[in-house]
Amino acid sequence: MSEIVKVIILAIIQGLTEYLPISSSGHIAIFYHLLNLEEPILSLQIYLHLGTSLAVLLFLYRELKGVLTKNNILPIINMVIIGSVPAGIVGIFFKDFLETIFSLEGLLPLFFLINSIILISSYFIQEKNTRMVNIKPLKALLIGVFQAFAILPGISRSGSTITGGLLSGLKRKEALFFSLLLSLIAIWGGSLLEIITDSPVFFQPSIIAGVITSFACGYFSLWLIKKALDNNYFYLFSIYTLFLAVFLWIKALFI
Repeated sequence: MSEIVKVIILAIIQGLTEYLPISSSGHIAIFYHLLNLEEPILSLQIYLHLGTSLAVLLFLYRELKGVLTKNNILPIINMVIIGSVPAGIVGIFFKDFLETIFSLEGLLPLFFLINSIILISSYFIQEKNTRMVNIKPLKALLIGVFQAFAILPGISRSGSTITGGLLSGLKRKEALFFSLLLSLIAIWGGSLLEIITDSPVFFQPSIIAGVITSFACGYFSLWLIKKALDNNYFYLFSIYTLFLAVFLWIKALFI
């Protein structure tokens, strides 16, 4: 199997799982080992994230336009910056540790199990009516802690931050909006850090194909997660990650 085909397969997995609360990093880690890729996993994932982040900009076009026309941009920017601090600290100071964690396939079942618990807990959180523009700094920081925790493979960023948003009193739609804005900062910050610390390889044909593929699949996953939240099916994704955790444990023990 050629390198470009392997990257495209990972890009499809990345795009489809990026915004669904089932952990793109966990699925990437699984397929990364199966495909025997040589590219460092965090480096490759950062480029695939660029494609999905472009999908977010297209998906949120109307919401972002509405924020700008209502002059709510500054308080929202402030809260997004505050919410991005925990993940930024973890990404900068624990990069080598995270590379090691990503290489330990045996930890994935535990992280998928934790993700299931987070998703199930969202079912018991009563929806409130707080809008993102009115969220308090401490609650934005709490959501940021959820995002930092989700850097671990198997724990979904969208699942964690949306659950954190609901716990902080945000409406489902607002929790999704804030979660996606946080993801943009995390992705672009991680990309900048990667470019500064390593030699960028963006112009390789396989990387370009991966970015385009992750963009298309990412937009589709955004549509799916919005439908799930609108119909209160969000917590049901916990069944899948729980099944995946059990399967990986059985595989490690008996296969």
